[in-house]
Amino acid sequence: MLLVTTPQPTARRVASRAALMADRVDQKLVGVVENMRWFTGDDGKRYHLFGEGGGAALAHESEVDLLVQIPIVTEMRAGADRGEPVSVSAPDSEAAKAFDRLARCLVETRPRIRTHPELRIG
Repeated sequence: MLLVTTPQPTARRVASRAALMADRVDQKLVGVVENMRWFTGDDGKRYHLFGEGGGAALAHESEVDLLVQIPIVTEMRAGADRGEPVSVSAPDSEAAKAFDRLARCLVETRPRIRTHPELRIG
C-alpha cells in the first residue's frame, strides 16, 4: 500500500489513519507519496502553496520511505481532463519525472501483492 498525502498537517493525519488500517488488514506499507508539493512559477521559483513537511513527517511516523514528491503542474490537470496521463500530456514536466521515479521505485521494491479472495465487490 502506498500512503498518499499533501504537505498539509490535516492530510497527513488522514493518511496516517490509512496506515493504521493497512496494519489491521495485514497490508505492507511500501512508502509515502507527497502530492501537490510545490508549484513552479513563471519566475522559476518554487512556491509551497500547501506548506512543507507533511510527506516527510508521515514517512517518519509510519517508518517507511518518502518515495516521491509530486509538484502541481497545470499540464497534469489539463491532461487529466482529456484522459491523458501527465507522461503523455507533458512528458518533460516535473510531475512526469516524479511519476517515472515512483514507477522505477516500485519496480525496484517489488512489493508483495496480497489478495483477499473473501473480499468481493459486486
